[in-house]
Amino acid sequence: MRAHPAALRLGDGRGLGGLADPEQRLPSLAERQRIAGEARAYEARFVSWIRIASSGVRRVTEQGVLSDVSTARIASRPGPAGFTIEATIPLEALPRFSEAPLTSVRLAIHPGSAAPPSVADDAWLVTKLPAPVAFEPMADLRALAFETSEWMSYQPGAPLDVEVTRYPSFTERSTFEVKREPLYTRRMEIGDVEIGLLAQGGALDAEGETNAFVVIV
Repeated sequence: MRAHPAALRLGDGRGLGGLADPEQRLPSLAERQRIAGEARAYEARFVSWIRIASSGVRRVTEQGVLSDVSTARIASRPGPAGFTIEATIPLEALPRFSEAPLTSVRLAIHPGSAAPPSVADDAWLVTKLPAPVAFEPMADLRALAFETSEWMSYQPGAPLDVEVTRYPSFTERSTFEVKREPLYTRRMEIGDVEIGLLAQGGALDAEGETNAFVVIV
């Protein structure tokens, strides 16, 4: 399963194919290699390889090793053309997503291999979900946050946290940084009205603010 990270690549923005600031030097070969490595590591977190076998379900970790998914369940039955296999996989084994609610996923199937396979981009199948899939709690707030800011991601097993990608400051926009923040932070209550901060990625404003206010009645 694969989800496209909405955030831009990590590292120095001048090495990502954009126009360089003429007053700033271009990154060296070593810097470009470092940036590319950071980008690959970041984007790998949006892919989850699941190995399904008669012995159980295992997931390829970020370190590239197989780890048992002990709470997964498998059911299979023979058919005229082979076996039909169904697996129930816990949320913690899913990749990160940059869409809320989910409307589609990208899937690829590869014959059994212990290592993460190399799959061409055109081998991924875009699968539209029958209905949008949201994760509780705070599914409505998460949808609102991702509607107004695409520079974020979350892991469905920990939906109350998000990772936001943003420029370091209002004026510094040649690099990006990724930070883990709560999706929503309650700030005050006035009668039946609750006021809090909703996570938001992207650029800081001139006052250094990074979150948008949201009011819950």
